[in-house]
Amino acid sequence: MARPKKPESEKPRRVIIRLYRQFDIDLIYMFEYLSEIKKDHQQFVKSVIRAYIEKSYVPGQKAQWISDLLHPPADKPLVLRRKIQYHVLLHPVQDADILEWLETITIGYRNTVIKGLMRGYIGEPCIFPCLVETDLRFRGTDAQLNLEEDKHETN
Repeated sequence: MARPKKPESEKPRRVIIRLYRQFDIDLIYMFEYLSEIKKDHQQFVKSVIRAYIEKSYVPGQKAQWISDLLHPPADKPLVLRRKIQYHVLLHPVQDADILEWLETITIGYRNTVIKGLMRGYIGEPCIFPCLVETDLRFRGTDAQLNLEEDKHETN
């Protein structure tokens, strides 16, 4: 006996997240790290969007896994894929707030907006996958930049 089909309004909606190494190396590294620690990517994206919608994210209050992500062990090799595409399934009832919010985004910008929220949720730049020198690469936030003031005279 065939299973009855669900009405369109009850079917989960699929949101595709696309990450490209050339532009999203920080998010690809985060994706790989989430996979390594067995954290659910879909749940992460949903919680990031919900935190934005509810204005409940407080900068500076990070989960331990985010701190670990930003300060990996020096001996951990970086193996990053060129492209990652994954799906986030949104249920029409449980995720109604997210689906409603997604409708406010201009067509063609949803992926960019979601990636921006993920970067904001991390709370600080995750640039070490881009650095060549290992002494700079794993220094983390303890490093301080020495910036000289502009010595040019203004007339």
